[in-house]
Amino acid sequence: MSDPVQPLIPRGHTLSSRNDSGRTIRGRLVVGDVSPPLPAATWSYAMSRLDSSGRVTEQSMVARLQWSAADRLTATAHGSDAVIIRRDTSGAFELSGRRRIRIPASLRARCALNAGDQVLLAASTRHDLLLVHTMAALDQLLSNHHHNLVPEATS
Repeated sequence: MSDPVQPLIPRGHTLSSRNDSGRTIRGRLVVGDVSPPLPAATWSYAMSRLDSSGRVTEQSMVARLQWSAADRLTATAHGSDAVIIRRDTSGAFELSGRRRIRIPASLRARCALNAGDQVLLAASTRHDLLLVHTMAALDQLLSNHHHNLVPEATS
């Protein structure tokens, strides 16, 4: 290598350039706002697709929750934008043989979920539950945040 990589931030955080008359103009480097660090995540997230039988193909959330094929589950809908799945000894559902979660047809219909649809999975080990969010719900939850980040890109 002949030349080292030049720094992205000039020494002393100043910028200089020459104007039309050849005179050097110096100024301070403008640095964007530095946000405070985010708190530690309390939920685990993954994206997944539903297969033709309503099974969630992504399995890391089941492993994260330490659910086994012997566990019984209860599934309920929250409006039409999320399915809540909990471990429940008297639950009506169970994991498939491959430890995949199957969303019952009635809940898929209520949330307008179809084969191939993408969903956001949110697992809470503290509450021992899994939330399955529709993309429409995710869009609604994030659209205001996106507008705050980039106002001109969300009209």
